[in-house]
Amino acid sequence: MADHVPNHQPHERSPSATKGTISSDHDEEDPYDARIRRSGCKMQHEALQNCYIDHHDWRKCREEMKKFRECMSQLQQREHS
Repeated sequence: MADHVPNHQPHERSPSATKGTISSDHDEEDPYDARIRRSGCKMQHEALQNCYIDHHDWRKCREEMKKFRECMSQLQQREHS
């Protein structure tokens, strides 16, 4: 009798790892993604994410990280003034 091997793709993302999606079980957007969407920093966040996807090394994404951090910092300053 053959051993049962689950049909699992090693690089398949789990539902909890899919930031930015609305799961079919819940009709709620991830709070982190909602905050970024409302912040006005979505483009900077996407650029940072794309950089990491391309390079798999945050050190190569310093400029994108800086721009995203500056954008979010400006949001926090606006919220606290």
